[in-house]
Amino acid sequence: MLLMLQNIQQNQNLYNRRWEALIQVMSARSRNQFIKEKGLLEPFASLPKLFPGHPWVQPPHVEGVNIDVGGYQVGDNPPPGLVPANQDEFGVMKGLDVVDLRSRLRAIFWFYHDVRLSIPTNAMAWRCIQGLKSLEMFLLHP
Repeated sequence: MLLMLQNIQQNQNLYNRRWEALIQVMSARSRNQFIKEKGLLEPFASLPKLFPGHPWVQPPHVEGVNIDVGGYQVGDNPPPGLVPANQDEFGVMKGLDVVDLRSRLRAIFWFYHDVRLSIPTNAMAWRCIQGLKSLEMFLLHP
């Protein structure tokens, strides 16, 4: 009986974290749309993780980004430098070579565990550019 109550409590905590994260995501996307539409140089609002777990154990290596191998919980924000902070950083990402861009996009997918951000392990340049567009849509729209 105690184990069943603990499981119920854990599930309730996960649902509560997910609802709180969802509210933060909607607010952040609204702010990000405003920033993009007005052409402001302000940083985008960070979107917290909505889905539990990660698609695989080890995150891809991203130069200059410290990704916690232990994983992230629902409601956690991405590590600094992983997701483009503003429109200028999207431009910088477009200029990365395919290997670095693919690695960064796969690390972003690893963090969020959201199928909309998935790209193949061997994605070529055109697929990485599509992945970058998907990331921008993810940051701006539900």
